[in-house]
Amino acid sequence: MNVSVMWGNGSRYPGQVQQVQGQHVLVVFQDGQSRWIESQYVQNA
Repeated sequence: MNVSVMWGNGSRYPGQVQQVQGQHVLVVFQDGQSRWIESQYVQNA
């Protein structure tokens, strides 16, 4: 699923969901990096 993640500086970055665990989403960004993000900062793209 393609998503948009809001970063602390207010910018949004596109990524793809790889896994969901509770209130956290594992997102892989376009540069190949992946991070667990709180679901409140993740929106459908």
